Amino acid sequence: MALEDHKYLSYYLAILVIAGLLVVAAFNPPEETKQREQKAQLGDEVSVIYVGKFTDGRIFDTNNPAANADDVLYPKAASYLTKDPAQIQPLRFTIGAGQLLTDFEMAVVGMKVGEMKTITIPAERGYGLDDENLTIDVDIIQELPVFERMHLDDFNNTYGDTYDRGQDAPPINLSFSHYAYGWNVTVVAIDGDWHVRLMNLPVAGPVDTFPWNASVINVTTEGNGTILVEHRPIVDQMLSAQYQLIDPWRPQDTSASDGRVIATNATTFTLDYNREVVGETLVFDIELIIIH
Repeated sequence: MALEDHKYLSYYLAILVIAGLLVVAAFNPPEETKQREQKAQLGDEVSVIYVGKFTDGRIFDTNNPAANADDVLYPKAASYLTKDPAQIQPLRFTIGAGQLLTDFEMAVVGMKVGEMKTITIPAERGYGLDDENLTIDVDIIQELPVFERMHLDDFNNTYGDTYDRGQDAPPINLSFSHYAYGWNVTVVAIDGDWHVRLMNLPVAGPVDTFPWNASVINVTTEGNGTILVEHRPIVDQMLSAQYQLIDPWRPQDTSASDGRVIATNATTFTLDYNREVVGETLVFDIELIIIH
C-alpha cells in the first residue's frame, strides 16, 4: 500500500464508525422517539388531558389546569365544580376496558403521544336521554299551610328527632326552625294517634334558605291558614347537594340529581333533576400524553 494511502486510512475508519452508529441509531431510536412514533392500540394503558364541553362551549368536565382555572376563556356549565389545582391529574385508563364512555376510549386508538383530537358524542352514546319524570314545573307562588299535621315518624324524619311512639313525644310549645324555609315552627298539640300538630310562624319578607330570591308575601289564618311564598329563580341556578334536605320538590327517584332551573316565565319555573350531561351532545378535546 502506498504511503499516501496510509495517510487517509484513519479518515476512512472514522467515517465507517460514524456510519455504523447512525445505522444503529436509526434502528434503535431513543425511548422518547419511540413514544412519539408509537400509536395507541386497543388494550394499551394511556394517559390523556381532556376538556369535555357541550356544543355551546360550556365545559362540564376537564383535567386541563388552564381550562379549570379560567372561567372567561373557558365558560363552565352550571353543575361544574372548580377543582383544586393540586388534585388535577392526567386521566389514566386502559383502552377498551370499559372504564369510560366507549367512544372516548376508542377515539384514542391510533393517536400518537402529543397528538390532539376533537370528537363529538351524541346523547344516546354519551350519558343517555332525559328522563321526563325528572323534569318538574313549579308555580312561582307557592302555597303552604300555617297549621299542619304530621305523623310522629315523619316528624322525626323531617326534623332529625328521635321521639319514640308510646313513650315520649315533642313537648307542647316546643319551637324550632322550619326545615326548608327557616321560619319558626311551634308544636301546638299531640293527637292520640301520634300525629303532631304544628303552627308555622313566618314573617313577611325574604326567605334566605334557597339559592335564589324568595320571600313570604302574604299570611292568612282562616282555616288551616295560608302562607304565600314567591320564588324568583334564574336559569342555571341549582338546588345543589347542600339544599337536598330542604328541597320540597325533589323526586323520590333515586336517579335524581341536583335540581337545576332550566326555564322561567311569569307564573312558573322548571326544575330539571336529570344530570346536566344527560340528553346533551358531548364534545371532547383529547390530548394523548403517555402510552404506558
